[in-house]
Amino acid sequence: MAMSSWSTHTSRSSRPPWLSAEGAWDGLAKDISASLVVPYYKPTPALLRHLSELDRALERSGATFELIAVSDGADRAWVREVLKLDLPRLVSLELEQNMGKGMALRQ
Repeated sequence: MAMSSWSTHTSRSSRPPWLSAEGAWDGLAKDISASLVVPYYKPTPALLRHLSELDRALERSGATFELIAVSDGADRAWVREVLKLDLPRLVSLELEQNMGKGMALRQ
């Protein structure tokens, strides 16, 4: 799959340092000790609660982490709702069409 089928969003105005200007992965920042990928296709409001709870749990653990929410062709309104969480370590990636959980995790 070409990278052009992805959209990258962050809840902050600036991009995390591990994203290039084009939105493609440059590789993880050296200080990241955990990356948690949460793919979703037909989410419920529980998705927002789970992302917030994961963020709090990882913060309490002392880990240096990133939380990556991957829309696997979900309604764009959900991408906006995820970004409204305004979590500092949240990166939102968006597949234009549903490709399955495995593809969302691999990309």
